[in-house]
Amino acid sequence: PPPPPATSLADVVGGESHGRLEEEGVDKYGIPGFTIAVENALRPHAELEKVWSWEELVSNIAKRIAKASNKFWDDPRVLARGHASHARALLEEFVDTCMNAISAACCARAWFPLVDLSPPISIAASWTFNGRKSFMRMLQPAVERQVVDCLFRWSEEERVSRAIADAVEGSGLRDEFKKRARVHLQAAYDEAHMKAPWGTVEAESPEMAALEEFVRGWMSIFSTKAWDLLFNGLGNSPSSRREQVAFLTALFQSLTKSDNAALPSDLTSVIDAAPPDPWPYIAACAEALYSEVDVYKGERTRRIGEGAAPAVADDQPSLAVKRTKAAGS
Repeated sequence: PPPPPATSLADVVGGESHGRLEEEGVDKYGIPGFTIAVENALRPHAELEKVWSWEELVSNIAKRIAKASNKFWDDPRVLARGHASHARALLEEFVDTCMNAISAACCARAWFPLVDLSPPISIAASWTFNGRKSFMRMLQPAVERQVVDCLFRWSEEERVSRAIADAVEGSGLRDEFKKRARVHLQAAYDEAHMKAPWGTVEAESPEMAALEEFVRGWMSIFSTKAWDLLFNGLGNSPSSRREQVAFLTALFQSLTKSDNAALPSDLTSVIDAAPPDPWPYIAACAEALYSEVDVYKGERTRRIGEGAAPAVADDQPSLAVKRTKAAGS
C-alpha cells in the first residue's frame, strides 16, 4: 500500500520548506493531488470567507480531512478482508468523520452549504484505502460515486437537523422547553423510520400514502415523548387540548413545508408533487391523535366506574396513558 498520509508538512519530509516540496511536486499532506483538489473546491466561494485568509482556509479544511485519513489508515478494520458492503460502510464512516470535523469549525460560514468537497475527500479516501484488504472488492471508479452518495446522505441529515431546530425556534414554545423539544423531535424522527404505521393509510398514490404514514408516525411518537412539554410549555400551564392540537399542527406544518421539509428524501423524491402549504393532512392527523386520547380516557373512566382495573390495551397509545396520569396529578 502507499505510505500513510500526513497531517503536517514536517510529517512528510522532516521539516523541509513548503517551497522545496512544491518544486519537487510533493503534496504537503502526502496525498498526491490532494491540496490542489481542496483549493479547487474552495476557490469559487473564497470571497465568502470573512475570518480566515486563503491559506488558512485551505489549511483548516485539508488538515481535517488528512486527520480522518490518518485515523482510518490505522484502523484494524481496513486490514480485514470483506465484501463490498463492508467497504461501503467504512467509506461512509470516513466521509462522516471528515464532514463532522469540518462542520464543527465551519457550519456557520456562508460558503459551507455551497462547497462541493467530494473531489478532495475522494482523493483522500482512494489514497487511504488503496490496497487495503477491506477494499479488495470495491472498484476504484466506484469510490468517487460512493463518496458523492455519502456526502448527499450526510447533508440530508444536517438539513433535517437544521429544519427541526428552526421549526422549534419559531414554534412559540417557552425557551426552557426548546432543547428538549429538539431532542424529542429528532428521536421521534429516527424511530418513525421503522415504527410508523406503514400500510395503514390510503392516499392518491402509494408514494403519498407512505409519506403520510411517516408523518403520522413521527407526530404520534413525538407527542408520546413530549407530553410534558405539550402540557407545560405552551403559555399557560397546563395547556388546554385545543392549544396542544394547534401547537402540534403549527409545528409539523413548519417541519413539512416544501421549501425545507424535514422529511426523508427517500419519500419526497418519489412523489409527483410536494404536499400543499399548509397541508390539511397535518391538522387532521393532530386532531385524530387527540381523538384517540379522548377515546382511551372515556374507556378508562368507564372501566374505573365498573370497578375494573384500568388496564391498558396493547393497541392503546402510550401517549394516552401519560396524559391521563398528568391530568390526574
